[in-house]
Amino acid sequence: MPCTSRRWARFSALHFPNCRLLILVFLLTVSSALARAASIRGVVTDTTGGRVKGATVGLLNNGKVIADAVSGEDGSFEVLTGVAGRFYIVVSAKSFRQLETPVFYAGQLDAVERNVNYRCCVERQELAEQQAADKGYAKRPAQL
Repeated sequence: MPCTSRRWARFSALHFPNCRLLILVFLLTVSSALARAASIRGVVTDTTGGRVKGATVGLLNNGKVIADAVSGEDGSFEVLTGVAGRFYIVVSAKSFRQLETPVFYAGQLDAVERNVNYRCCVERQELAEQQAADKGYAKRPAQL
């Protein structure tokens, strides 16, 4: 029996005004929740400035991941959160070390841009190793 018959027509949402109202309230609730979300977006790049695709980007607040995303083909990412506060981003990608950004603040309505560059992580590690070498600290061999 086709759905256009009179029997099925009496069950359609058009015949139930309460259903239309319920759908409208649901859509307004969802859209207002998204409108109050902070947007943190940026681009993940490597040491040469190349875009890193497929990097996992986690947004942390008080040590807990509250939202995450994966960078696209162009290295870009966007994370939405309805929470205001102090955040930091943790990024991990295949063949790269995990990287943590400095802490930043975002309010519920803020649009924040945080580009992540793996060069910073490598330079900091190299700088720390160079400072240790300058002070006469030798790297300890790995213990078996």
